[in-house]
Amino acid sequence: MNRQTSLFRTVLPLYAILAGTSLLPAQGDPACPPVEVGLTAPDLQRCDTSRYYLTYCNRGNETASDQLLELELDPELLLLDASLPYTANGSVLLFELGDLSPADCGTAEVTVRLSCDVPLGAAHCTTARVFPDPDCQPVWEGAELIVDGGCEQEQVWLEIANVGLAGMGPPAVYRLFADGVLLESNPFKLEAGEALQWEYPAQGRTFRLETTQVFGFPTESHPAVNVDGCGAGEQGFYSTGFVEPWPADDRVPELSVACVENGVGLPDKVVELPRGYGRFHLLPTNSSADFVVRFRNPLEQVVDQVSITLSLSAFFDQSSFHPYAWSLPWSFDAGTPGSITLSADGAQLPPGRSVYCRFRLDHLPDLAAGTIVPLFAEATVDGQGPFPLVVGWHEIGDDFYATTRIPDTSDSLIFDFGGGRGGDQFTGICAVGDSLLYLAGSSDSYGSYSADAWVVQTDLSGHGRWYNAFDHQGGGERIKALVPAPDGGCLLVGYWDDPQVPGDYLPDARLFALRVASDGQEVWRRLIAPGEQEGGGVGNAVVAGTNGNFLIAGLCQNTAGQAPFLLSLSVEGEVEWIERYPSSEPFFASRLLSTADGGYLLGGAVLGNQPNDFFLLKTGPAGALLWKKGYADERQPDFTSLCQSPDGGFLVAGHTLWMQDGNFVRTPYLLRVDPSGEPLWEETPVVGPLSFAVARDV
Repeated sequence: MNRQTSLFRTVLPLYAILAGTSLLPAQGDPACPPVEVGLTAPDLQRCDTSRYYLTYCNRGNETASDQLLELELDPELLLLDASLPYTANGSVLLFELGDLSPADCGTAEVTVRLSCDVPLGAAHCTTARVFPDPDCQPVWEGAELIVDGGCEQEQVWLEIANVGLAGMGPPAVYRLFADGVLLESNPFKLEAGEALQWEYPAQGRTFRLETTQVFGFPTESHPAVNVDGCGAGEQGFYSTGFVEPWPADDRVPELSVACVENGVGLPDKVVELPRGYGRFHLLPTNSSADFVVRFRNPLEQVVDQVSITLSLSAFFDQSSFHPYAWSLPWSFDAGTPGSITLSADGAQLPPGRSVYCRFRLDHLPDLAAGTIVPLFAEATVDGQGPFPLVVGWHEIGDDFYATTRIPDTSDSLIFDFGGGRGGDQFTGICAVGDSLLYLAGSSDSYGSYSADAWVVQTDLSGHGRWYNAFDHQGGGERIKALVPAPDGGCLLVGYWDDPQVPGDYLPDARLFALRVASDGQEVWRRLIAPGEQEGGGVGNAVVAGTNGNFLIAGLCQNTAGQAPFLLSLSVEGEVEWIERYPSSEPFFASRLLSTADGGYLLGGAVLGNQPNDFFLLKTGPAGALLWKKGYADERQPDFTSLCQSPDGGFLVAGHTLWMQDGNFVRTPYLLRVDPSGEPLWEETPVVGPLSFAVARDV
């Protein structure tokens, strides 16, 4: 389908000053002017609209004639609009640029929408190419290696082929990875037309095959292919987070690739392309790094001036800074060592719209393994700010590829459910009926590195049905407990940290409650200040009420100090009532129990250095205090759990840490109390001659 739309062009100043030199690289053959293309990396979210920016520049001294720009979208991206006229063939767009004069640059804006049906954390690769005059292509009559792969009939296939006109001279070396683990690395030689092939069963892993190019090849080339989303493990999911770590084969000026994992929202960030290997973002010595800075207008008004300041590590070669894709006509100032400022006047940036710039920086040569190379950034808009961006960083490594074969995804629920780029943690589990389980916690894999709410639904055999993550304004959502909801979904409870408010976490934290439907979609979310005069607080425990409501217990900040609280939340998420329990010995309410008389029992550890170790607090159905008891033991037990006994009393579980014959001994701790909280007995069973055991639940 052909569409004519309004022309959108931005022009880079011909000789933007960078450390006293032009941004334009050295010129090659004047009869073949080099045309460079660049592609930004958006913040992709499922069911949401994003924008790619394609920048093209004639870097030569002569006119480049009849230039064509091709954009191949990821299959899960739906094209909505483009700012330049184009011809579409499926997911491939072709832009006729015509003749480009020397230093002529332009940017096309392409608006897309990501499918709602893709898994959270899946990678989406989009490629931009510009086509020069065929007469300018280098003449090469030797070998040429290409890498390909795909998924067919529950099989992953991978191939290296020599498509050149001759056999290979010196051998090349390939590397084959599965979920980031190096399976094979060997030298090889192929005659013209020969190929190496691999097949693996589709078990939800991400495979990568890469090879060095043949010796003497006329352009920089590192052939590689990633195959992900093929089949699934026993838990029903395929692994994610293993595409972004790797570099794309796009180091020639006429090609640019952006592989981006979808997430839950992180608009203000220095994005690493590639991210680097493993959790430490490892890159080899003597490498360069691509970055995309993206920043969203935080004001509720159109802004005219945008400025982003980059603070470079001393381990970057500042003179190598090379921008090649942008959304605004930035000017660049690198007059200060260790700092580069991007400025754009007349931006007319609407509220919530993001700006981008992609650039390349070289590391200093021969950096030692273990060197951390960060890149910080902060932005201002119309003189307001600065607004910090999430830092980008890499660590220099040497022979850092993991070579231990990981188990099948069916062998590890944690691996299967948390195969993203960061750490993931379950903190709660609940059953719905006799067929479903919900596991919830926090994840660093899909949004900000300050954690997002994360929930997985499985059947009773552990076979996953879906998983999802949720972010609120870039803050930290830390889930502590969950409970089934009447509609078959669940309610997640924890706390939220405001990223813009540093300081003591409790006064500034908010109780975070998230209602999730049985299909994994959000029903509602609430931020609640449970303390007096809007004092902060955290939610630690939740139980279902008798009328479809939810009871939440935790710790809040009152005017006179900290105190446990109990509140009732309606099925629609409205606070029905809240009770706070001030005390000279405030305790951290970490467990909540519905009692047989229709009331509730709160339990938790005492804060600070107090005479008692933990408390129990009994309430009526509407939260009225009935009794409160403190408990102490010379072995200083830690409280972990509680339950009601058949006689109406309660059993408390925990553990102690004490010395026995000069050794530390950790033993379970059990306390039985009557219905009014009076102790009946306590036990600290020792298991074996030297015990280290804890009681987590009763």
